[in-house]
Amino acid sequence: MTKQLFYRISLCATLLPLLAACGGPEFSVEGSVKDAGGRTMVLERQDPVAGWLPLDSLKVDADGSFRFEAPAPENPEMYRLQLDGRYVYLPVDSIEALTLTGSLKNFDTDFRLSGSKQAEQLTTFEHEAMRVEALANPDSTAAFRKRVYNNYLRDARGNILSYHILTRPMGSGWLIDYTDPLYAAVATAFETYRPSDPHTAQLSARAKEGVSERRRSAGAGTRLQATATGVIPISLPGIDGKEVALSSLLGKGKPVVVAFVAMTREDAPAINRELRSLYDGGRADVYEVCLDADQFAWREASRALPWTVVLDPDGARSTVALKYNVGSLPAFFIYDASGDLVQSTGKESDIKKYL
Repeated sequence: MTKQLFYRISLCATLLPLLAACGGPEFSVEGSVKDAGGRTMVLERQDPVAGWLPLDSLKVDADGSFRFEAPAPENPEMYRLQLDGRYVYLPVDSIEALTLTGSLKNFDTDFRLSGSKQAEQLTTFEHEAMRVEALANPDSTAAFRKRVYNNYLRDARGNILSYHILTRPMGSGWLIDYTDPLYAAVATAFETYRPSDPHTAQLSARAKEGVSERRRSAGAGTRLQATATGVIPISLPGIDGKEVALSSLLGKGKPVVVAFVAMTREDAPAINRELRSLYDGGRADVYEVCLDADQFAWREASRALPWTVVLDPDGARSTVALKYNVGSLPAFFIYDASGDLVQSTGKESDIKKYL
């Protein structure tokens, strides 16, 4: 029995409770690594709890070629190839057939990965991340972080690449720390689109720790910092793309409820029913601030609402939410008929008693 066959039999036995049988669907990764002939390459899987676990190993052929096959994961997972202590990461949704090309000398810095959209995105992300990491420049890192949000996270819908970005070390820390509101945005996307995924519970718990840490750092004295006019200003784009200022609704003889929500969350319909009862009954006007990462889903969910609905394109990184000290969603702030900020609550059912 060859060593490679032994590893695969062992792998199959290890995963038997998850797979029903060893003959199930598989994903593959193959390719060529120049000058790596005879070297040992290891395929590893990232476990949300246990970390990186070795699954299989092989000797690279004399011409640099290799091929791994492994059972397709039940949920999207990150894998990686290890060669001489260096790594290339692999995003696997199910039964991908990935292809890797590179060289032994620059295995982890100059590879090309193809076979899926996420694999190609990961190649681009990793190459830029390594360049930025080498610069060790705070301005470059901040600019890169913004590009990462726009290019990979904003519309990710809880894909495994977004998980990789959150768990990838960068320099002496992380590109996106667990206290970063952007971390919470990715966790929310997992809660929305992958509620039963094992990664979701891990991200959600860590994001809650981050919110608590931010609150402790901010201190109780910054909770509601209204200006001299009693207003914390907001001006954000509505469904038509035109900015609407909160000030345009205030001081018109009717209370205004500022609601921080996410339309893609499961609680959104119940929240909107409560707001509609207030709005239709003439008890208050509504300015609804949405922190959705998926702009298309937000637009579709908001189209039929009669009150002012705006989107903060920064999502969980919203500076507006930070000014209002929003730690979790939903959050509601009540301005009285004169336009002064008078109360806040985290429960839509409590709004009526403050009006």
